[in-house]
Amino acid sequence: EDQALERIGKIRDLLVQGADFADTAKKFSEDDATSNLGGDMGWSPDGAFGPRVAQVIGSLKQGEISEPFRTELGWH
Repeated sequence: EDQALERIGKIRDLLVQGADFADTAKKFSEDDATSNLGGDMGWSPDGAFGPRVAQVIGSLKQGEISEPFRTELGWH
């Protein structure tokens, strides 16, 4: 758990410093369905990924990157 949080924090830092999201997703994502797409999840209706994800997304401004957060599916 601690290692996962540390790893995702470092990935977030790369993005905040300007790393390309698609390249970063391809390199680090463990989501087999989207990593090869550069993390592109396509369009999904609000709430499709659960209430916690919707809450975090809803709190962000355009272009903002959230802090790491955990759901029952893992770290995001």
